[in-house]
Amino acid sequence: MVAEGFSKQEKQLFLRGVIEKISVSTLDKQAHEVVISFKIPYVNDTFEWKNPRAKGQGYDLGDGQKEVSVDLDTSKKSPTLKTKNHVI
Repeated sequence: MVAEGFSKQEKQLFLRGVIEKISVSTLDKQAHEVVISFKIPYVNDTFEWKNPRAKGQGYDLGDGQKEVSVDLDTSKKSPTLKTKNHVI
């Protein structure tokens, strides 16, 4: 979903519909962990057409995870995204 073209209220409504909770914990003086829990398993789910040439036949959704973790370290420039099983 592209965020451009949506009002602030529309974005907030969407996020309230998909996010269960957001937890933040302090790891040390410069590091924090942000855990985002979704209402349905969005993280690393899969989408596959049953027949790519006949899309009317439908598709299959593969299981994903309901949680993603982001480690934020103020001494580094980019955050590290993690799911329960691996780093993204």
